[in-house]
Amino acid sequence: MAEPSVSTVQPFTLLVIFATIQFITYLDRGIISTYLQDIQNDYRLSGVEAGTLAGAYMVGYMLASPIFAHMASRTRPLLLISIGLLVWSLAVIGTGASLEYGTILIARTFTGVGEASFACLAPPLIDLKAPKDKKSLWMAVFYIFIPVGYAFGYLLAGQWENIHAVHGSVLWRTPFIFTGVILWPFIIFVYYKSRDASLTYGRKKARRSDE
Repeated sequence: MAEPSVSTVQPFTLLVIFATIQFITYLDRGIISTYLQDIQNDYRLSGVEAGTLAGAYMVGYMLASPIFAHMASRTRPLLLISIGLLVWSLAVIGTGASLEYGTILIARTFTGVGEASFACLAPPLIDLKAPKDKKSLWMAVFYIFIPVGYAFGYLLAGQWENIHAVHGSVLWRTPFIFTGVILWPFIIFVYYKSRDASLTYGRKKARRSDE
């Protein structure tokens, strides 16, 4: 049975979606930096344990990046991105719902796995869809949301703390859960559009051979 056809994603729509996802994923970095001391106090962590927690995503990132890059030539890139983003979302929610150091360390490691799928696979798709005379501009727009997301993560966490809505560990747990959940509509969109035949690396290779 043939797969149902899916409307082609418009280039600018793809840029907006990917830039927003970039922004949301880097909110997490600002939030973890803001609340690391609170997490350390709640779980009674040493300085080494807290530092390991802050950098745990790099382990998942380094291990997963070559796997996603290898699979991209064999599987639909948007499908891989949606799977990775789902892993990221669940890992960030898991950070907020963690029970002790072991579980939060695992959750932080898996945020890197999810990040790897997006960081490896999204930029080539932007390059594929961007107008020839605007490729550099579009990539700049995409990457500018790394520091913007990071900064807004600090801002979000700081404002949440200032309103004194909750106290104790709920204070730092809530922003993680919120950030993980708001990514869900984008995961659904990316998964739904994963059958878009125009968004494959094979098509990119064919286009370049014609030029």
